[in-house]
Amino acid sequence: MTDLMQRIDQLKLTAIEEQEALAKFLNEQ
Repeated sequence: MTDLMQRIDQLKLTAIEEQEALAKFLNEQ
């Protein structure tokens, strides 16, 4: 169960980083 929660946290962080990268990319256009 803990392993699953760690994976979910990792996915959340990845999603946040991707959103920030996308926002930064769009702002530079």
